[in-house]
Amino acid sequence: MNPLPDSDGEKNFPAAKGENELGGKTYFVYSDKTEFAADGTYKTYAAKWNENGSYELTGDGKYTYAEIENGTYSWDDTSKKVVLKPAKIAVQEGPNIYGLVQDASGYREEFQKMLDDYAKENGQDVLNQQLASYGFLNVSAFIDYGVKEMFATKTFAYVFAAEGAALLLSKALPSSEGSNELNGKTFYGLVWQNKEQEEYGFVKVEDRTYVFTGTGYTYTAPDNTQIGTYAWNAQRKWVHLKPDTINGETNVEYFASLTDSYVGPYNSATDYHAARTNEMFVIREYPYNLTEETVGYDR
Repeated sequence: MNPLPDSDGEKNFPAAKGENELGGKTYFVYSDKTEFAADGTYKTYAAKWNENGSYELTGDGKYTYAEIENGTYSWDDTSKKVVLKPAKIAVQEGPNIYGLVQDASGYREEFQKMLDDYAKENGQDVLNQQLASYGFLNVSAFIDYGVKEMFATKTFAYVFAAEGAALLLSKALPSSEGSNELNGKTFYGLVWQNKEQEEYGFVKVEDRTYVFTGTGYTYTAPDNTQIGTYAWNAQRKWVHLKPDTINGETNVEYFASLTDSYVGPYNSATDYHAARTNEMFVIREYPYNLTEETVGYDR
């Protein structure tokens, strides 16, 4: 059975309330940007890559963009929340390589084709093993999950910095699924390093710890301390980490601490600082291993 994400989207898409403070604003994160129009529509763009595997820049060294998502949004100027409802999304075919934006049905077909091509090139068993490592029983389950996740509504808290010139968004955590296997436990991070005989791989390190309470976590590394909240998926053994503070600073305080004048491929230092801040405060998703007591990718 193929779930229809639009039904969930309609149910979770609230009516707009109050003044639209987002119209005309742009949200930067990594090399992507989302432009909010005053009429309640939005478009998300990814920076283009060229055939050499580097960014395709303009003559003056700025990003060029390709549209990867569009839809509508609603807002609440009292709670400072914005909800995005995707209408069309492009399938990501590789690093910064996307197809055309399509509705849920078209996205599903393109997603299926991409996986079929991968299986032909690498073998169905290889694909099945990779999906199983991420908690999916088969290709159909993976596609159902991917389409539903991509086209689900997305809720963010918003705040402005730099006298309204910078838009900072903080995405809401997904709902947790299954029993909480992390509460009261300490896990360790994984880092990519030389293990033995010049072979590289992910290694468990004890100077990077994740300490979980019922709903919160503290991540401690040599140069980084994060405190935040989390959600989990017990079946897939994944955890979603949402930092509230990094080294004691909120996203607004972190933005204010950036005083360099670097502009690079952005149009202004403010845009760059916003992208950097939003990148630091995104939700990060990792597998966890109860036996090894680790959080992070191990392959």
